[in-house]
Amino acid sequence: MNLVEQVNVVLTEQWDPIGMMEIAPEHAYSEYSSYALSVAGMIDRGESAEVIAEYLYIVRTEHMGMKAQTYSDTASSEMFAARQLVSLKSVDQ
Repeated sequence: MNLVEQVNVVLTEQWDPIGMMEIAPEHAYSEYSSYALSVAGMIDRGESAEVIAEYLYIVRTEHMGMKAQTYSDTASSEMFAARQLVSLKSVDQ
């Protein structure tokens, strides 16, 4: 599996802010694929987990129009996924 595919798996199985794995698992992996390429590029450039988490927060709140109950709830969700994403760089090399 290449880096973009690995990123898509993490976005779908760990981040999944709209709950696609529960709503329509047969379409879940295609739902976040448009963001996987951007995140893979960030990983290749050596961006930190914090930068990737901020990107995911922007995707969730501005692109998807979702609001969290509190910023810390959302930020912790993004940071959890971002830490997993950053670890893919070392696995892929």
